[in-house]
Amino acid sequence: ESSVTEYVWAKTTAFYHELDNAIQKAYYESGPPLYNDLFINYGKIRRKGIELEAETAPFNNVSLKAGFLYVRTTSGAPPPAAPAPFPAPAPAPSNDAIDLYAYNIGIKYEEKNSLTAGLFGHLTWWDELEDSGAIYKNIIWDINIRKKIFSTEMTNTELFFTAHNIFSASYYTMADFKNPQRWVEGGARVTF
Repeated sequence: ESSVTEYVWAKTTAFYHELDNAIQKAYYESGPPLYNDLFINYGKIRRKGIELEAETAPFNNVSLKAGFLYVRTTSGAPPPAAPAPFPAPAPAPSNDAIDLYAYNIGIKYEEKNSLTAGLFGHLTWWDELEDSGAIYKNIIWDINIRKKIFSTEMTNTELFFTAHNIFSASYYTMADFKNPQRWVEGGARVTF
């Protein structure tokens, strides 16, 4: 993490993670639909990747933010035989590596001790099959606004408004688990 210049803050994170007896999906050649998605603990999962983040210094109270994430996940052993009465599992798919790419962008306006507003976009690119019913190539945009209305040495009161997924974009990796469309929240927040 460093200040590249007085105008830009940057941070890089590299990581490596191993997990034994991870919950993984067993693959079956046949059987009733009930048996299609059986998750069991087996094998080892390895995740390695890198995160990059950058933010500009405010200029006329406006700053820009950007981030990137890459993760490669690999699994080691094929699934063991399933317990009765489940059918025996099929061999694990030949491609046991999954890549994930995530991108964040944003713009923020901040008046000290008064108003803060930001527009932020997020896109995660999964290494998924196109026929899985996934829709994950849309950017999800959120907007956040906070206005300080009262402040003392002991308390701080502000109004807030947040709109999530403001363009009602579809974004999910399984057709059965769709993301919510636009939704908003707002109110007052008191800290003391």
